[in-house]
Amino acid sequence: MLTFVASHKLGLTYQLWHQVDTQSPRHGGESVVEVLKAHGKGREALQDIDELSLFKPLCKFCATVKTVREIVPVLRKAIAVAQSDTLGPVFVEFPLDVLYPYHLVKREQLKAQAAKGLVGNMVNLYLCHYVANLFAGAWEPRDRSPLPVRVPRATKGQVQQCVELISRAKKPLLLLGSQVTSPPTPVEVLRAALEHMKEERQPSNRKQRATSVHRY
Repeated sequence: MLTFVASHKLGLTYQLWHQVDTQSPRHGGESVVEVLKAHGKGREALQDIDELSLFKPLCKFCATVKTVREIVPVLRKAIAVAQSDTLGPVFVEFPLDVLYPYHLVKREQLKAQAAKGLVGNMVNLYLCHYVANLFAGAWEPRDRSPLPVRVPRATKGQVQQCVELISRAKKPLLLLGSQVTSPPTPVEVLRAALEHMKEERQPSNRKQRATSVHRY
């Protein structure tokens, strides 16, 4: 029974009747496109949801890129926020129009004109300006270097408090979160400090230090 379940999970039975084409350049996305085309779905096949409201309670920073020129500054800010203070996730929403070339976006937008005459001309004018604004200044030089990152540092008072707690403890237990592995302090330096502290707390070392103090 266990062998049958394992075979089913691994698809071994299915593989007996169907070959694996390891040389094919195709990918699963093509199947998605084929199904959508068969159902008469084109550009409107993707449905929007309020993603910002969904992710705001979970992320440190949420933003929507509305034009191509906003991609670089928004991403720089998102990465800086993610790495500052307590590390955490960020969310950046990219509408499809900012991810496709100008000629394709313009063609798709203008062919959606629903009316003729004055109304149609007004809609067409609006769409033309909309597409133009999407790509205005899109490829102008922009600073892509990382923004300054805020790294939280303990105060002298907090460090002294930790020293006193550890020195008074008979069997201290240190619980270190993943934040301690972040810059600017390398993990090797932290490990060396902990090992040194362990050696300093050995009874033999304490006795030796007491003898040295007595001599002076």
